Amino acid sequence: MKRLVVVGALGVLVLVLIAWLALRKLGAGDATSAAAENVVIASAPQEREEPEVPDLAAERAVPSVDSPEMVPARVAVTEPQEQPSLAELRGRMLDPDGAPLAGVTLELRGAAGNQELVQKYGEPKDWADRETQSDAEGRFRFVFDPPLAFQFFMDARAPGFARVSWRFFQLPPAQVTDVGDVRMPRAGSIRGRVVDERGAPVTGPWNVHAWSAWKPEGAGADMSSARARTEAERAEFLLEGLPPGPASLRAHSNMTNWIDGPVVEVKPGEELVADIVYRGPDNSRRITVTTFNRPLYVFSNPEPGTLKLLGADGTTRVAERVAGSSQSWSFENLPPGTYTAQIDDPRFLPWSEAGLSPGQTAKAQLVGASAIALTVLGEDGAPVEPYRMRLRYRNVTFQPDTFELRRADAAAPAHGTYSALVPGDCSVIVEAAGYASGSVDVDALAAGETRAVEMRLSRGSTVSGTVLDGSAAVANALVELVPFVPEPAQLDGTTFQNYFQARRAAANDAREARADAAGRFEFSGVPAGRYVLTSRVNSGLIAKLGPIECPGATEGLELRLPPSGTLSGRLIGPEGASFEGLQVKLQLRVTDADPWASHFRSLDGLRGDLPSELNTTTGEFRVGPVAAGTYAVSLSSGKFEIPHGFDGSSSFEGPSISLGEVELTSGVVERDFDVRAEFPGWLELDITLDGLPGAGLVVVPSSELVKGRLGSNQIAAKLDERGSARCGPAFPGQWSVNVRPIDGSWSWTAPASVALAPGTRLRLRYDIQLVRGALRVLDPTSGEPLRDHAVFLVSGNGNLMRKSTGPTGELELAIPAGSFGLLDAPADGDWPFDTRAAVPFDWPAPQGQAQELRLPPAPKGG
Repeated sequence: MKRLVVVGALGVLVLVLIAWLALRKLGAGDATSAAAENVVIASAPQEREEPEVPDLAAERAVPSVDSPEMVPARVAVTEPQEQPSLAELRGRMLDPDGAPLAGVTLELRGAAGNQELVQKYGEPKDWADRETQSDAEGRFRFVFDPPLAFQFFMDARAPGFARVSWRFFQLPPAQVTDVGDVRMPRAGSIRGRVVDERGAPVTGPWNVHAWSAWKPEGAGADMSSARARTEAERAEFLLEGLPPGPASLRAHSNMTNWIDGPVVEVKPGEELVADIVYRGPDNSRRITVTTFNRPLYVFSNPEPGTLKLLGADGTTRVAERVAGSSQSWSFENLPPGTYTAQIDDPRFLPWSEAGLSPGQTAKAQLVGASAIALTVLGEDGAPVEPYRMRLRYRNVTFQPDTFELRRADAAAPAHGTYSALVPGDCSVIVEAAGYASGSVDVDALAAGETRAVEMRLSRGSTVSGTVLDGSAAVANALVELVPFVPEPAQLDGTTFQNYFQARRAAANDAREARADAAGRFEFSGVPAGRYVLTSRVNSGLIAKLGPIECPGATEGLELRLPPSGTLSGRLIGPEGASFEGLQVKLQLRVTDADPWASHFRSLDGLRGDLPSELNTTTGEFRVGPVAAGTYAVSLSSGKFEIPHGFDGSSSFEGPSISLGEVELTSGVVERDFDVRAEFPGWLELDITLDGLPGAGLVVVPSSELVKGRLGSNQIAAKLDERGSARCGPAFPGQWSVNVRPIDGSWSWTAPASVALAPGTRLRLRYDIQLVRGALRVLDPTSGEPLRDHAVFLVSGNGNLMRKSTGPTGELELAIPAGSFGLLDAPADGDWPFDTRAAVPFDWPAPQGQAQELRLPPAPKGG
């Protein structure tokens, strides 16, 4: 196979590719707001307090903000223009009734996104967090120069209202991000204690968190949270500024790590009382050791069995990992006395701490037992200073695998010796001004060894050229120079994953340059090797050239965009209809004899959303430019998100309908589409739970399968503080409505499906009643209660809900009435692969029948 390859945005493809390989193995808002008067420009740097406990919020995809007018396509600049560098972040704050809120305090914080971004772009020394307030119209605006290695967090606070949060994994320069109109709900609070199973206070200090199910709509929306810290002698906490609806409580201490509390229902203007029950070992008879390794933080744990506790009486105990912790180890049920903790893992220097007593904690900084004595020389044999040094571990499965051990502006270590390294196969990577970067492999670096490494740097080659669209130069184009990774001769799941990892490493080593007004670009100091040049307009239009060999004929190159076309036209809908939420999409038609071809296109960045504009009033649309070819055209209802618990979510493409095919060659192809017969409507839901607004409940309507429909048959929404949601766009047909809480503790499906006519809005009202009680779970053979036992509850539509029995074998349930099943949890802690073995039962049990169930053996996990 001969194919030019280029590293694209690989990070977003990891889960897709791994999931595909696993399956193969198994068988928007209001119009853009006007500029506000309150503008924050870069100010003097200020120090930021590091968080005491980790942020557990899972990274979520940040959707773009679509105006109800034209959404601008991202197209290449073909005429010279100055490139602005400032980013703008703006929005408007409203009260629950939609009136402007003045004086809302908004704080913008920046922090390194990940180690790979820091190594690629560097971490700024002069970043300062920013703060502003909304004006009389509720509007706010931040204008700043965004560090490329940063992610950003924004919070909005106002007395009496819930805190609103956003998280942006990137705010690109020269781009406006508008979070739109944001309604701040009225706030409630939670007061409680951390107690043991008898209700006695467990003294701290504790860091207590509440994660809410509520979050705003629009770009960067994140779940709201609150945090409180108890003092060492107290166990009481107060969490304020929480929005209405479900909230999950958790507490953290150095002794226990994280412990789960209850899920509670916050009510506006009210203070709820809820305790967090600690069911772990007696902390007064326990010593906990937390291990670290900086900067090689992937090596933060000693090998099992190497962390020990020595008693004064000569006894030796081996630590056990604290449940749910990644770096904490515990010695439990200790008699009074003085102890010494020690680590004898040969990968690290010996560590110990004496004088420990039960009830205390210790921190162990692991120091690697290997070293590299590095000498960096130029072509003339003279020492090179200063230089930047990174260490990459090879033949490993973890990420990141590369760590910066010296910044270019830092002093060199004595005798060039980099100590505290962890043994293994690694590579030393050096960069110095005026030289090409250099790399030397260090194989089998052993514990206790200091390996002498000499690096000779060359001046390298120059790679230069012009970005062209036809015969016209493309001004200001971003060009990447990426190390070339050849395709494996034979492909299977393993070799493809290895190839994928190599492509990811190459992407981390890619260099960027901005073309000038005449489209010219240049890379100097390029090391010997093979490379690919790319310039990306969008996921459907990428210029690439390579592989090119350095040294060689690498100057005056022409990096040409492929021939491209654009689809333009109008959607014909019912008179006066709104096209809100819809998107016209293109998908390249290809016939792949090679089953791996689509995955190579993904690695090349050729899979993803194409630039698409849609006027929500007139139905006029424009998609492209994209590379010439035959494309399938579809009308999509957009992307939807389903939260999974309070710290994660998944997004999916909603239903779409086919609009036919179009051949794009060059220029603009005009095409109108009559979609009146299939024009989507909306489901407008009002749901109460036990007679109260179902704030935070997740609604997932599913349509019947219809020939010609594409993508998923589901849409989703989350109920606001009033228990209401607009769910759509929804194509006409029969829809069934499923409702579940964010923690997945139960699932309810409406007893009858509903018919949605084209272009209509269907209002639905449901009241869900929960039936509370206990189901006694018994061993299938002995009939004895299964105490503190993990099980899965299976709803009538197949949803799985993880549960656990209590100390008496009783499963406490608060679920809607209906038919369910119960499964024993797999021993490996995985989710059940087959639910057919579930024991059926009705809830509540018919009058006169016992509320107990014998559980069959655990099914195989999957």
